[in-house]
Amino acid sequence: MNKHEHISEDGIYTGPEVKWRVSDVAAEMQDMGIPEPYNREDLETILVATFEDNDALVEAIAQHIRATIAFKFK
Repeated sequence: MNKHEHISEDGIYTGPEVKWRVSDVAAEMQDMGIPEPYNREDLETILVATFEDNDALVEAIAQHIRATIAFKFK
């Protein structure tokens, strides 16, 4: 049994904030002033491309992990 509810038995973080939806893409487009209607296929393509082979995202998460480690152990 894991101590934290968002850690799977395999040790993978499964919290809700890492689950992005096409509706999130649409909301960002609205915030950017891009007029509706939005094509579902475009929303899906944008969402997949955002996470696929994204070294910058991986590095940002790694930096936050290091910052948390530093805070906890210093």
